[in-house]
Amino acid sequence: MRDKNRFKSAILLLLFFSILTNAQTKINLKGTISGKIVSEKSEPMPYANITVLDSDRKVLLAGITEANGVFEMAVPLQKLFIEVSYNGYITLSKEIVLDDSNKKSNLGEQKLQLDVNFLNEVVVVGQKSTLSFKRDKKVFSVGKDILAQSNSALDILENIPSVTVDAGGQVSLRGNSNVTVLINGRQSGLTLNNALDQIPAINIEKVEIISNPSASYQATGSAGILNIILKKNKKDGINGQMTLRYGVPIDSRIGSSVNYKTDKLNFFATIGQRYTDYIGKYSSNQMSNQLGANRTLHQFEDENRHDDGKLFYGGFDYYFNDKETLTLAYNINVTKDTDKSLIGYDYYTENLADSVFVRNTKSLENRSYNQLELNYLKNFEKKGRKLTVDFQYDFWNSTKDWNINTQKTMPVMESSKQLRTNNLNGNKDFVLQTDYSTPIKEKGKLEFGLKGEHRNVSNKYLAENVVGNQWQVFNGLDNDLDYKETIGAAYVQYGGEWRKFDYLLGLRDEFTSVKIEDVNQMFAKNINYNRLFPTVHLGYTISEKSGLQWSYSKRINRPSIWDLNPFNEIKDFTYQFAGNPNLDPEYTDAFEFAANKNFDKIYLNASLYHHRTKDFMQYYVYQDADNSFVALPVNLDSETKYGFETSVNYNPIKRLSLYSSFNFFRFSQKGIYEDQDFDFSNQYWQFQMRAQVKFPKEINFQGFLNYVGKSRNAQSATASNYYLNLSLNKSFLSNKLTVGFNAINVLDSRKEKQVTKNENYTLNRISNRNAEQFNITLLYRFAEKQFKERQVKDSNRN
Repeated sequence: MRDKNRFKSAILLLLFFSILTNAQTKINLKGTISGKIVSEKSEPMPYANITVLDSDRKVLLAGITEANGVFEMAVPLQKLFIEVSYNGYITLSKEIVLDDSNKKSNLGEQKLQLDVNFLNEVVVVGQKSTLSFKRDKKVFSVGKDILAQSNSALDILENIPSVTVDAGGQVSLRGNSNVTVLINGRQSGLTLNNALDQIPAINIEKVEIISNPSASYQATGSAGILNIILKKNKKDGINGQMTLRYGVPIDSRIGSSVNYKTDKLNFFATIGQRYTDYIGKYSSNQMSNQLGANRTLHQFEDENRHDDGKLFYGGFDYYFNDKETLTLAYNINVTKDTDKSLIGYDYYTENLADSVFVRNTKSLENRSYNQLELNYLKNFEKKGRKLTVDFQYDFWNSTKDWNINTQKTMPVMESSKQLRTNNLNGNKDFVLQTDYSTPIKEKGKLEFGLKGEHRNVSNKYLAENVVGNQWQVFNGLDNDLDYKETIGAAYVQYGGEWRKFDYLLGLRDEFTSVKIEDVNQMFAKNINYNRLFPTVHLGYTISEKSGLQWSYSKRINRPSIWDLNPFNEIKDFTYQFAGNPNLDPEYTDAFEFAANKNFDKIYLNASLYHHRTKDFMQYYVYQDADNSFVALPVNLDSETKYGFETSVNYNPIKRLSLYSSFNFFRFSQKGIYEDQDFDFSNQYWQFQMRAQVKFPKEINFQGFLNYVGKSRNAQSATASNYYLNLSLNKSFLSNKLTVGFNAINVLDSRKEKQVTKNENYTLNRISNRNAEQFNITLLYRFAEKQFKERQVKDSNRN
């Protein structure tokens, strides 16, 4: 009942926002203002903020200057105040009057003066995180509000419309986990093994949400791409921040980011270390008809995980001149994870206790991820013409050892049985990419590029049990698997504008070669295929505050080595995951129509989308000969999806910001596997709401609620779930120090409940991977007090 009331409240809130949206008045833009903003030294000020206010100082419009400091905006015919602001400079204000006889005003060259007071403090408040609408993406700009003060990159992603992060750190977009996460436009080790949880949110400039990527992006990821853009140092001197965190369960972290910039060099580094405990609780009931008797298993698991992590990401940008930049960076992420679990198995036959087993497991995993990147950027004399060359080498390895002791305690106590496993993984990944773009006439742009990637992954797995006094291979699980993947890609795209219309047309070609085999020659597979991936983006600008978009892209979801590897890891004999070497890639045709409207205090964005997926991948759950459940990825014929998404930002007063998003889709799946009919239709919906309140005395509060409705497929039903996060912080020392308190999953409601059944069995599972967590954070910012005027230089890291 409580969940239904929450849902009704969410709908009422969205309707309320819609009414407010429709009640806004339209601004008649018949006038024009223009000018050029320069510094004290008459140098252009790119991306300076231009704000247009009416005679009552009410904000009407906002914009920014071009890279050369020039701006031109359509405005209403009336008395206006024009304010020009730039971080570190005194705000400039001009009063003008436009009417039918004087429709244009050229302010000429306006100089901004350095704000001396700014040099002695770090400003962190007053700038809110915002969502904007671009030709082929939505952009979530991370402000200087509470969201960026004491959180990590994962927390930022969790607060983005229709993005969810589950308890294990798995990122999904619109309910689909097949999303590609990039750092500065490239694949990165910073997205693996919870490394995103170690990147301070304050280091992030923006996140691009690309549900229908253009041809310049890799075609991987049927749900789309999330591109995290890290901040670049734009002022000379030293600046950075240090963070400390302590939480319950134990969550101790320390991290620091530093930038040092001169005319020729920009050094950057981020380091971090974490010492974290996680508590998980799991339970399940398995009911099956075995040999005519009703057999039931009640199972529970108490899990205690501990992670030690060390992260370093650093390098430098070298500016040969104002047009050429070389970037060299290195990233290493080292983790040491231990996992201790107590698992109980209570068996019943015809409701009578049959037998009881107790299993103790302990694992130790060591991982080392390394990434080396070299990037070259060349800006030509012709504005907008650019060449980039990127090289990236990833190499990582991991070892994982399990020790498993199982003892039967009923009806008679038996001696324990020992089992141990060892898993060795290694990876080498080479990527070379070049991109070129050039303007065509006044409003056109041509882009093309090449990319080559070769990946070599090795996986060795050995399971042994004690027979007599000897360790022997268990069930033949002694395997050495090699996986080689080569992808070659080329793309071309052209974009332009015509009156109020804009367009971006592209075509990408990707050739894929995969070879997978095991040393014992139990199976081998060679796959070669070439596919074309067209993209289309069309836009129409209704006004400076509203627009329409239509887009199409073709996407691919390639099976990973873990999807293909049939040799599964052993921990729980009653439920296991296994790979399927016969798995094929799935292809998605994605269509989307979107509209946005920016009112005085409300920003509204709505999208209709349709996905058609061929060879759709889904887990098939079956019971093997030992009565254990196995989850196996398989290809179904197709999935068709129709969806609707809306997000609303509402700022009723200066100190209050409200945000909500709602995503709903209806899907239909078709296919047959192992004589089971998988034809099925159902729906999925998700609601998010965030409220930010700024109190006096530099105190800020945020509440975030995420609710996911129940859903089903042909085999399983998943119950609805929700969770609530709360944050509170206060700034000191002229905003240099921020102290924050965070309560995560404060109601301990983040539990996944799933029922899987057929005519022979019923399986109920409840997973609570992470219970409620509480932590205190300290963030300290430092900056060199004397610095030269800010200079913006393009960098290949963006």
